[in-house]
Amino acid sequence: MSISASFVCFSRIALQAHFLSDVLAGIGTALFFIPFAILLTNKFYNKLKMDEVKLKVLSKRLVIIFIVFAVIFGFM
Repeated sequence: MSISASFVCFSRIALQAHFLSDVLAGIGTALFFIPFAILLTNKFYNKLKMDEVKLKVLSKRLVIIFIVFAVIFGFM
């Protein structure tokens, strides 16, 4: 687990937003679903016959979409 994820987990407990069991259940759920997410992503990329150029274009579009959502939801 990354350092930033560890800090988030600790902060949830320290701020009494969640119990330790909640945080551990979240970690377990994430670890359970990661292989499925990787499998589905690989199937998606293989279906679209992703190469390096297509992947760069897709990643640029996703970054723009996330920035737009962050700006829109930032003002709500």
